[in-house]
Amino acid sequence: MDDIKKKVYKELKVIDLAESKDVDSYPGKRPILYVSDFSFSPPTDVWETEQLICVVMEIAALKLEDFFINYREGFLVIEGERKQPEPDEKNRIIKFYKKELDFGKFLVKIKMNTRIDKDKITAHYENGLLRIDLPKNIRGNIRHDIEIPVKIK
Repeated sequence: MDDIKKKVYKELKVIDLAESKDVDSYPGKRPILYVSDFSFSPPTDVWETEQLICVVMEIAALKLEDFFINYREGFLVIEGERKQPEPDEKNRIIKFYKKELDFGKFLVKIKMNTRIDKDKITAHYENGLLRIDLPKNIRGNIRHDIEIPVKIK
């Protein structure tokens, strides 16, 4: 367990160093810090382009009211709950042969080490994939934290 803690602290130190220096010239820069809590961590991809940072998360079988997204204090926060399907009374489960699907509460925080234009953040949920586009704020205008509405395509 101590090795894991050391690894996390080392990673955080690299991120802190990247924030405090000229990020483009720092060889150990990390665009984000990904932290997940609760019972499971949905598979998530994060990539960066010249104009934006994109987050794509696989969270099938949810309705819009099952999850909540906001951007606060430099973190994109995605939280929700995927409920386990209930077996019917006649066909109750006696044994699992394979169990790969995760259910329960999740909370994912992604630290942005780039200024984000909060007014232009968009989120779309389609076919079990949640995509969040976070446009970079090139001008550096700072705004308050916001809640991000999700649209279904």
